[in-house]
Amino acid sequence: MGRAQEEIVDTVKAHCKYFYIRANRCSAFYEDMFALRGWKAEEINGIRFELNSIVVEKWKGKPYRLVIQRQRRADDIRELWEGEYTYRCILTNDFESDIRDVVEFYNLCGGKERILDDMNNGFGFQLDYVGKEHIDLVQVSQEGNVIGKNFEPGIEKPVLILFSDIKPVLKKPVTVVIGFKKYDKVSDMDAYPPYNSFIFVNKRSHEVHLSGYKPTSVADESLRGTGSDLSQDSNGIPMYYIAEDNMPFAINISNSEFRWPSEKVSITTYYPEFKQWRDSFGADYKDWYLHPKE
Repeated sequence: MGRAQEEIVDTVKAHCKYFYIRANRCSAFYEDMFALRGWKAEEINGIRFELNSIVVEKWKGKPYRLVIQRQRRADDIRELWEGEYTYRCILTNDFESDIRDVVEFYNLCGGKERILDDMNNGFGFQLDYVGKEHIDLVQVSQEGNVIGKNFEPGIEKPVLILFSDIKPVLKKPVTVVIGFKKYDKVSDMDAYPPYNSFIFVNKRSHEVHLSGYKPTSVADESLRGTGSDLSQDSNGIPMYYIAEDNMPFAINISNSEFRWPSEKVSITTYYPEFKQWRDSFGADYKDWYLHPKE
């Protein structure tokens, strides 16, 4: 857990109430771990473990909890540092939860992350009110390299796919330039973002848009109304990308200081004004994301 890891911890801590980070090896704390008494035997997912925790202050003035999970080696080989056990550690600022709860919650999150890792999440947007005939330049670039110059083919409206898999482009800004024909009259409201942006998951036809925005013509319409999706309101008016409890499928927040709630905390709890904003369909409490619960 060096300087780079300290920066990661500080960044994560600034955006959530609780964090749970795998702390590899933790050799600096081996003496403390070996001296521990009162290990708690637990069976998790059919495997026997022993659990314990200590308070560590690797970085001055920043005490955290190190939850330790050890498992007796199945072979007779004793590793030089770890001896007869294999140790795994979780660094957290959660001093309240039971040790087992911390381990199970971390494992659950890890399982979800692996599922997300297996998914290919693409991103694009559609210009709903500007026709292709008004546009004479399209250019998508990344790190100075042009990676796209055309709208998606076979679709009447202008649809631009920035990437079809997010993993290779993470933390790499994408620049989009759209040029309108000089003498064509295009409203500023029609030309400015956020546009009709969407992600698509695994398949191009599996689109998720901002609430209230219609899907593109290649979206799978058979998905509408399935699960908790509200395809129409009580008056029969079509609804798009909103759940039966008015929860939006996606939201657009340009504020870089947005703080993510912990996975244990509902967004309606962490942001008390979110519920009123949601129930008013965005008419009230438009700055809800600026007022997290401290």
